[in-house]
This record gives sequence, C-alpha cells and structure tokens, in this order.
Amino acid sequence: MLVGELARRTGCTPRMIRHYERHGLLAGRRLLNGYRDFPPEAVEQVRRIRTLLDAGMNVAAARPLLECVADDGRPAACDALRRRVGEEIAAIDEHQQRLARTRAALLALIGPITPSSPPTPSTVPDPTGQAHAEQTRGGTMDGL
Repeated sequence: MLVGELARRTGCTPRMIRHYERHGLLAGRRLLNGYRDFPPEAVEQVRRIRTLLDAGMNVAAARPLLECVADDGRPAACDALRRRVGEEIAAIDEHQQRLARTRAALLALIGPITPSSPPTPSTVPDPTGQAHAEQTRGGTMDGL
C-alpha cells in the first residue's frame, strides 16, 4: 500500500508515516517509480507507534520496544525493556501522586477564600507538612 493509503487507514499524515520510516519505526520499500510501498501489517505497526508516542515516549525509546513486540525471539532485550517500561510507569505514578498533592494544596488554598476575605496565614496550606507563618503585607500575601 502506498504512503497515502497507509496514512488514510491510520489517521496519520503522509509526513508522519515518512518520519516513522526515516527513524526506523516502520519499514517500507521503494518502488521503481520512487513511491513507498508498505505491507498490510504496517497499519498495526503505525497504531503501535502512535500508542507509544501518545503515551509520552520519544522515537528513540519507542524503537527498541517496537522491535521487542515484533520479534519474540529476543527475550533478553524484552526483559530489559519490561524493566525500563516498569521504571517509566513508576515515574508516572510518582508524578501523579505529586500532582494530586499539589491539586489538594491548591484546593485547600482557594477553598476558604471568598472575594471579601483575602488569604491569611492560617488559610495558607503548607505543602511540606511543616507549620510556618506566611509573611503578609497590607493584608495580602507577598508574591501573590
């Protein structure tokens, strides 16, 4: 199938398809007229590529993972990739926890505030868990 047809079937642009091929994520062959030709399996490969890139991986990180998925004969490489993906998932989980704590702190900060009541040191949460007094100037918090 030509690059335009592959793009249409996957929802990608021809430019994206060529980008994936240039970076070794997708294999096509050149026809005598210079057009790229892709096998039917390329549709599923592009979907895998999009899944990995949409999950935040870059092209360099996606390439070995795609090779592992495509080639079950390399268990050592797959084990290393499983570990790497596990580390990425752990980092994502940690980041989500930090974001949840930040969200809770921000909600606690604005929760007791009404337009007629400016924040006071007692309404400012301490995200570190240590009590401290905020310096105020003229009834408002410095820096806000």
